[in-house]
Amino acid sequence: MTAERTVPLILIVEDDPASAKLIRWTLVQEGYNVIMSESGPDAHEKAIQYEPDLVIIDVMLKGIDGLTLTRQIRSTPSIMRVPILIVSAKADISDKVAGFEAGADDYLAKPFSPEELLLRVKALLARVYGTRMVEPDKQPEKEGRVICFFGPKGGVGKTTLLVNLAIALREQSGQSVVVMDADFYFGTVGVHLNIPPTVSIIDIIQSPTFTPETIESALITHKQSGVRVLLNPFFPEQAELVRPDHVQAIITYLTTAYDYVLIDCQSSYDERTLVALENAHDIMLVITPEVGTIKNASRFLELVDKLEMPLESVHLLLNRADSNVGVQPREIERSLGKPIAFQFGSGGRPVALSVNRGVPIVLDRPKHPFAQQIRRMAEKIITQTVEQATEGGGLRRLLWR
Repeated sequence: MTAERTVPLILIVEDDPASAKLIRWTLVQEGYNVIMSESGPDAHEKAIQYEPDLVIIDVMLKGIDGLTLTRQIRSTPSIMRVPILIVSAKADISDKVAGFEAGADDYLAKPFSPEELLLRVKALLARVYGTRMVEPDKQPEKEGRVICFFGPKGGVGKTTLLVNLAIALREQSGQSVVVMDADFYFGTVGVHLNIPPTVSIIDIIQSPTFTPETIESALITHKQSGVRVLLNPFFPEQAELVRPDHVQAIITYLTTAYDYVLIDCQSSYDERTLVALENAHDIMLVITPEVGTIKNASRFLELVDKLEMPLESVHLLLNRADSNVGVQPREIERSLGKPIAFQFGSGGRPVALSVNRGVPIVLDRPKHPFAQQIRRMAEKIITQTVEQATEGGGLRRLLWR
């Protein structure tokens, strides 16, 4: 372990996505830093470059197998003493003997539990380095409220509502707020907040070490409010690089580091969106008084029910409720079988100008009726969150009473 390193760095060499996800997040949630590799040659290069404190190797790999990689590491002077844990579906005694003969320090047969993996990792680190830095320092865990905004179609104003609510929550609660733009193709959170595109989620997933520090370095602070922001990819073609496990990993960290996590979801039902929705305490379904939007909202509610997510966690936000030609609120409630939690007027020209200028209306014109409606919603969320935290038992869905 290098003298300047305070948290063990673990190289995971695994080409099976499901196994890689399990191992990585077991270690990350425990506080370890990790580097990922899918092949033997790449892993050997990364081991030399980063000099990890432990290497976890699957036997079946692309290019060269795990046993060959183990022998290569043992014959490379700069990394020959690094502890190696082999994981494999091969559980026969002969397979384990082959692993130890190749130079492994321990052998863990699949399937294994996260608890067993952690015990093996800690034992290896303690055996080689003693007790120092075997248990990484972990920050006290908190449970942030995750609020997803979903629009059954584009143009309903969900991003406008989200960014204004984020700022109101920050100002009125004094607690930490982070916004994740999960509309990976055409998200506009950065535009609404006039944030220059310097870093994005792509910087996280392309980093060799997927750690809390990596995530924090990709967050941008909105100077006027203090809200932290994770931008979507700068180019639509980069959106495909973001995988569901990336989304899960980022949300997992954000909920332990921030009091409120607001996620702007794309208006589609791909797996990444579903991951975000499944993590939400509350889903704000933003609708407008139009037949097409209401029809799509009904389909969304059917999907939520099929996926066995609690329908009670979905709250209807009626935007542009002051439309003279739109469907009336009572008809919407009857059609969707749910009450409308909050109604917002269109806001007219001031709201449109605030969007174009990149200055949310709660900051630009705090006494405007639209801004006041946002602040009333924020107050209800804050009040119930505080009550639930005081009562114990974890955060629960909001109740609009």
